[in-house]
Amino acid sequence: MSTSSQVPFTSILSSSFLAIILWLIGFVMAGIGGHELLTALRCGDEPAPITVAELAHRGPTQGDYVTLTDFDINWDGYVYWQDEHGNWTTCDVPLWAAGSEAPPRVLVRAAGARSEADLHTMLNSAELSGIVTGRGLHGEYAAALAAFNPGIDPAACWIVHLNKQPASAAMLGGIVLAGFALFTLANFLLVYVRQPTSPTQVTLRMMSPLIMVVDGLHALSDRLPAGSRRTCGLVLSPVCLAAVAWSGYRLWQLANVSSGDAGFGGDILPIFALLFGGCFALIGLSFLLVQPPGRAQAAPALMPQTPLQRGSVPSR
Repeated sequence: MSTSSQVPFTSILSSSFLAIILWLIGFVMAGIGGHELLTALRCGDEPAPITVAELAHRGPTQGDYVTLTDFDINWDGYVYWQDEHGNWTTCDVPLWAAGSEAPPRVLVRAAGARSEADLHTMLNSAELSGIVTGRGLHGEYAAALAAFNPGIDPAACWIVHLNKQPASAAMLGGIVLAGFALFTLANFLLVYVRQPTSPTQVTLRMMSPLIMVVDGLHALSDRLPAGSRRTCGLVLSPVCLAAVAWSGYRLWQLANVSSGDAGFGGDILPIFALLFGGCFALIGLSFLLVQPPGRAQAAPALMPQTPLQRGSVPSR
């Protein structure tokens, strides 16, 4: 008969493992959903018509969801990228302003083309619709584009993702709120539900640095004097609310400019500042409003008793 101990599944769910899973799911949902929500807010419901010359000189003026008109395609200047099997992944095609010989400053990114014939089919139209996803190419991408387009400035080119449509802002907003709720619930579990030392907890601590940090903070809280909980709440809440105010204002600014002007990754810091700031502001407020349960009193020590010797009779 095997004597190895097995950890029941219910004990795993009642441990920090569940909090870690909720933490990761909420983090990803809020982060990716927040980025896509900004994209949807910049686009609007219908594509705005704009000539390639206008986009090249002024950028998108009525949202990032555009329909390009008045252009000529530089079929000798496009570059494509392949995977390890030689299949096309994406293709960047320069567009001239109609009748102009100036170097192109608008690129159409075609993600569905698998050959030059597919590319010709996708671009066989007087109007091309898509979302402006950024501005500028760098590194090896820029070098490859410049090699086939003399005089082009890859860093100044607007990139339009062909045939891409914005997702529903309402749906993305729901995803962001759900992610925030899961992330906040996970942090409340980590703060308020302290797991006893057990083989399961020791294993999780070795697997996750987050569990190690949480256990360390719990150990630190045991050494703080009585009443310091409210002091922590008074310090934590204003700092986190300030982060929420800054990130909200910054995200409002980013929602009203093109993704090309916002720059690559410009929304990462405010999104996560809003996520962490909102979550820990609620935790700080709970320190002020929720009365913690009193610490268990130590059991009184029993008086040691002298063991009876063999053959002795206890006195009456």
